Amino acid sequence: MSAPVLPDYPAFVTVLGEILSETAQTRLQWRDEGLMRSAFARPAHLAAYAQTPGAFTAAAALAGGIARNHPLVDGNKRASAAAFLITLLISGWRLDVTQTDLAERFEALADGALDEAGLAQWGRAHALADPRFTRTPGT
Repeated sequence: MSAPVLPDYPAFVTVLGEILSETAQTRLQWRDEGLMRSAFARPAHLAAYAQTPGAFTAAAALAGGIARNHPLVDGNKRASAAAFLITLLISGWRLDVTQTDLAERFEALADGALDEAGLAQWGRAHALADPRFTRTPGT
């Protein structure tokens, strides 16, 4: 299995700032940016200690890291969801879910009622192939 494709960190932070300003009328405010960078390292840590994670496992690890780390003053669940969705999108997948279902899943992830494996499984169950935005690692 090839390495998963992850969002470019600076590009993700830029997009996240836009998401927060549009959905919450707030701006991106760091509680600790190092905690976001730590979340972005989670998929690589999985690969170091086990087999290379697929897109859904990597996306869930990134989202779970953000949800647990709380790197932002506000918007951590939105950041977690955005990281999950963007990772899947650039890996050639999109989810066929309602906004309500998406919000409920990320509430559950943030509350600890849903773990990363459960999030990855849920993502696989609702995924549709979408190669329009697929990119390869390093591009």
